[in-house]
Amino acid sequence: ALGYSKRKILFPLLCVSSIFTLGYIGLNATPFAYAQEYAESIVYQNLQNVRENLLLKSGNRYIFVRKLYPLSSGEARVEGIKIFILNDEHKLIGYHESKDAFFERNAWILKNAKSVDISPNLALGSDPLQMSINEELETLQGFSFKVLETIAQDKPTASLIDAFASLKIAYKQGVSSDKIRGILYSLLIIPFFVPLCIAIIAYYIPSLPRYGNLTLISFASIIAALAIWGLFFSLSQLSVAGLIYPEIGLLLPMGILFVVFLWHIRHLNQKFS
Repeated sequence: ALGYSKRKILFPLLCVSSIFTLGYIGLNATPFAYAQEYAESIVYQNLQNVRENLLLKSGNRYIFVRKLYPLSSGEARVEGIKIFILNDEHKLIGYHESKDAFFERNAWILKNAKSVDISPNLALGSDPLQMSINEELETLQGFSFKVLETIAQDKPTASLIDAFASLKIAYKQGVSSDKIRGILYSLLIIPFFVPLCIAIIAYYIPSLPRYGNLTLISFASIIAALAIWGLFFSLSQLSVAGLIYPEIGLLLPMGILFVVFLWHIRHLNQKFS
């Protein structure tokens, strides 16, 4: 009645929903991404989030962790860690072992660490092993426990910052990054299904109440939006678990939804009933 088209009415709604979506993405770059883990650790007294028997590679070092305990302070504690150091020829040249280790100051601190250096020149009568005990040994700088978890877990949870760090390490080490890419797509791209769905739903809303049953249309719109959300949530979980390629499971459906969005936006003002 005021002469505004559907597109003009829809524009502020899309802006507001996009701002909220960007805010949600921004929160996932903070400890907010681990809110569920923190809640579970309180309920289950940290038993729920214990990781066991992790084997990882960082540069020329192979790391075995018997038990990993995430702490509520954002740090972590390890029971039983072994680090094997190899040279460029893939020969063992060193070894560190500790019963307890903590992630502090962006590095792992091994308590009462036992270190063994293997001499590169083995000669009869010489001592090939140099053993030492360090009260505190700082190693694995920048290899945070969340990065460690993201690479090792079947269904990892990570913030945007930790996911990017994990992706960098995965590419550097030449290991599969499917799960990490699935996390990034889930956090960065999938949330934008909300403004896309708003535009699609607006196409089916009549300009005047007498042109349609608003109650029935609203109910159908809510069901459709929940169905789309459920589909993307399921695909996100499958991609993060490594069961399907994230480009096929997430980017392809999101691309199809975007094409549908463009068609509805283009024809939005042509439908008035």
